[in-house]
Amino acid sequence: MYIKEFPFITPNSIKRTTDSSSEPVSVAEAKEHLRVTHSDDDTYIGNLITASRQSLEITTHRALGSGQTYEVGYKYFPTTYHRLVIPNPPVVSITSVKYYNDQNVLTTVSASEYVFENQGSGVAYISMKDGFGYPTVSKERVDPVVVTFDCGYTALPKPLHQAILLLVAHYYDTREPVAYGAVPIKVQRTVDFLASQYKLRLV
Repeated sequence: MYIKEFPFITPNSIKRTTDSSSEPVSVAEAKEHLRVTHSDDDTYIGNLITASRQSLEITTHRALGSGQTYEVGYKYFPTTYHRLVIPNPPVVSITSVKYYNDQNVLTTVSASEYVFENQGSGVAYISMKDGFGYPTVSKERVDPVVVTFDCGYTALPKPLHQAILLLVAHYYDTREPVAYGAVPIKVQRTVDFLASQYKLRLV
């Protein structure tokens, strides 16, 4: 990757450090959608909501639940006319921009030295202000520049809300990876689909 070829610098690593403490779809909403009136499966339905939300987050590359914190790593700071891409929108705020210096010591960049551009529900960016003294970063680390940020919807768009309900219904009604009829068939969005979302692609 060369800076001259890519004005937008994407992160090499993305790690969620804090997940949502509450789900954008309540158990009561899911039960109404499922037409379940008893409380025997409340815990199970709650787990399905979380699994469905996290699965859709992998697919959409968005933070669907509120109050999430991510830590992302980059190879270098953006130079003039270049931007760091902050993933998993909507981004609420930047907690910190740090880097490992040539002594491998984690150092914080002052908020007065960068600009945070938040495009609402779209991707956000960070650029360095004129006069920023570009430090020598650690050569021992793949991603010496580290950005921590908060993200997540406070009000989930209706289509995504409905998508969670549909997935919950699918997993609640279909509890096996294969449906048996005249001809056994694989059920969509079960084992293969879920596992493929976590498949490592190193090349």
